[in-house]
Amino acid sequence: MCEIGRAEDASQAFIDALEDENRVERDRQEDHRRLRLRFLEEAVLYDQRASNADAAFGKLRQIAEIVHPDDQKAQARYLFGRAGKYQEIGRIKGDKSALLVAIAAFSWLAKDTVNVDRT
Repeated sequence: MCEIGRAEDASQAFIDALEDENRVERDRQEDHRRLRLRFLEEAVLYDQRASNADAAFGKLRQIAEIVHPDDQKAQARYLFGRAGKYQEIGRIKGDKSALLVAIAAFSWLAKDTVNVDRT
């Protein structure tokens, strides 16, 4: 019986190694996701400071796609929330570039709502 028990468990080391490899890969992908988000957030700031609202908003769209993959409604809600924050910053601090990012976002969202082709 002991030999049968050992034979049944013989492949367990491979299964354990496979599970470890899957965990390592998930961790690597999550690290990559976080790094992409950090780079994009920094790029948004640089675009905003350069008053390039369309470029900033394009990067916000990329962030929304990373944060909410395969969920366009959640992406739109995220973008709406970010646009509102930029609008608030612009209103309170008088930051014209933040207002321009908000306008770019709200314009895109309005077009998206009525399904206007943006090509």
